[in-house]
Amino acid sequence: MQIPDIELGLVVVVVLVVILLLNYSEKKYPHLRFYFRKALHIIVVFMAAYVSMFVMSVWVPLIAWMSSGALLFMIRKGWFEEMGSINENPRKSWGILYFSLTYSVLTTIPFLLTSHQQPMLKLLLWMNGWSFMVLAFADGLAGWLGRWSMQKKQTQITAGSNFKFINKTNKKGIIEVGSDNKSLFGFLVFWLVTVAVSVVFLEFTQDFMELNGRQFGWDVLLPQILVFGFVLALIELISTNGSDNLFVVISAWLMAGSLGLGLMNYPHLIFYAGPEGLFYYMVLSILFGFILLKYGWLEITGVIMAWILAFVVVMMSNWTLVPLLVFMASATLVGKLRRQNGNNEFGDKKDGKPRDRWQVLANGGIYLFFGLVTYCFEMGLGDIFGFDNNPVIQEKFLVLALASLSASSADTLSSELGQWLGGNPRFLLSWRKVPKGLSGGVTIAGLFGGVLGALLIASCVFLISQERFVIAEMKIWVVFGWIFLLGMVGTLVDSIIGEVFQAKYLTKNGELTDNSEIRSDDKPSMGYSWINNDGVNFISNAIVTVLMYWVIF
Repeated sequence: MQIPDIELGLVVVVVLVVILLLNYSEKKYPHLRFYFRKALHIIVVFMAAYVSMFVMSVWVPLIAWMSSGALLFMIRKGWFEEMGSINENPRKSWGILYFSLTYSVLTTIPFLLTSHQQPMLKLLLWMNGWSFMVLAFADGLAGWLGRWSMQKKQTQITAGSNFKFINKTNKKGIIEVGSDNKSLFGFLVFWLVTVAVSVVFLEFTQDFMELNGRQFGWDVLLPQILVFGFVLALIELISTNGSDNLFVVISAWLMAGSLGLGLMNYPHLIFYAGPEGLFYYMVLSILFGFILLKYGWLEITGVIMAWILAFVVVMMSNWTLVPLLVFMASATLVGKLRRQNGNNEFGDKKDGKPRDRWQVLANGGIYLFFGLVTYCFEMGLGDIFGFDNNPVIQEKFLVLALASLSASSADTLSSELGQWLGGNPRFLLSWRKVPKGLSGGVTIAGLFGGVLGALLIASCVFLISQERFVIAEMKIWVVFGWIFLLGMVGTLVDSIIGEVFQAKYLTKNGELTDNSEIRSDDKPSMGYSWINNDGVNFISNAIVTVLMYWVIF
């Protein structure tokens, strides 16, 4: 499989020539700058995909790592600025750095395999080629055609919420995600191009992977690939500032690995359900997502992130959805009751509003992470690196995920009930009285809410197959006790971190507030400006997870 390094040299020369030509074209036709950048993206990433799959040379990762260092320096100096959206000022192009770093890591991995892992080498190269091919064409064409559709509608982009439909009088087709503006047409293009690239890639690389003897055909593969493309399109839709170059590639890489192992006669394909099960799940889950959006339980980015989380849990890690549904239902119900009667004046700017993608990740990100890790073990991806498919470890991953969710539930219900039914809250460390809704404040009612939240998630262990705990040699009542206890610990840790580290500002009346939009001073009176409530929630969940790891491992 070793290809002479001269081929790598020719690819580098071609890429440099393309960069120079397109750079010249940008200067000559500045109004087409965006399209030239996307053309450069397609060509460069396509060449990188080819090299990652067919050129097994140590120079590939070495050049990638050196390029990453050079790109970091140049981006910080203001090079490679790009237009993120129509009528938007130029911004630093961090996306090319994310791509370079991801490429560096994935092309390094094949050289880390030991001799007993060599049969998996072809699979790794195949995974690299597939994931970068998807990024090259799906992301490039989606951006290209999506921008074209925006300009055709001549829509004016206005400031507003984190993610919204723009100019509702002119067709609901353009959406805003953070600082990026994307189109639903671009989403559709990304999905369909991903499917097309995947089908072509599978068809033309069978000899490379020696898959001519596979035991199932397109009637099984195509539904899996359709869902695979839909998930990737959703991930791209909520990725901002070029981070799709990271998240799309990693997601495609993992799914390609699972499909590749399935084609190599491992137990599974990409997802647990067959074509019929996938169809029903997709229809029902998308319908449920629209219901969440319609009734304002989640903001649209929150709906998408929650859908991805649920998909990982059900279709990939093969866990029950009950704990997540219990958490969402209890938090939403108590939150609505509190907003009807409570005061959220001093909470952060998201308080009282439908949850967005960052709030979903702050509370469920660790649950999502352990679901993905379990998926990797179950699908056989651990075999690539010499890890055994150990069912004991997989069941302990579930316990770690439940502990993190218990902390989220305890903190959420503590905050909601504290603001609704509690008296004047106090900081735990200084015992200072603070306004209702301020992060870090605790009340008796809030502590009761913490108990209730932890209890709800801990009780879910009795709804999970007890075989999981038998395999991991854990008694179910002991698991229940630790999840409940650490959930309570989590809400106390959250209060302390919120008191000490979360940014708090002074209002004109001299009161503390988490809301930076009503502050009277430029700098926080307490804490750090880069730590908000989402960050505090994630940190406290991580601490609880580490404590549970210490208990069960």
